[in-house]
Amino acid sequence: MKFNWGHGLTLGMIVFIVYIMSMVIQAIRTDHDLETEDYYAKELLFQQTIDKNKNYLDLGKELEYSISGDQLTVLFPQEIIDSASVNLYRPSDKKLDSKFVVSSIQNGSALFDIAEKPGGRYVLEVDWMVNGTGYFVKKNIDL
Repeated sequence: MKFNWGHGLTLGMIVFIVYIMSMVIQAIRTDHDLETEDYYAKELLFQQTIDKNKNYLDLGKELEYSISGDQLTVLFPQEIIDSASVNLYRPSDKKLDSKFVVSSIQNGSALFDIAEKPGGRYVLEVDWMVNGTGYFVKKNIDL
């Protein structure tokens, strides 16, 4: 039996269908996690986050952090903090996200336990209040 254009067309269509089906299966199996579950509700409050970040930039001082062993130390630009929340999330795996809430900081630094965190790229989001003024900063860190 001779290979003619009909066989080539059929073979080409079969290869194309197999390729498209494999892409559909791969797309279905891939996790498509949002940054947060309530992404759209947070989007409505995004102007507040922009204002808090502007307040942080107006301070003229950097929020610093250091990692030593199993501890993450966050050094705030101000000494006395009324309240703070520290969100440590990993963009590639939401199961590794952590949120820490601190009610009062007197010496300008806070320690957080990161013993269970595997190494990799994380995003550190720090939101804090001092005398009714909110501040926010976001930094990429490597553990």
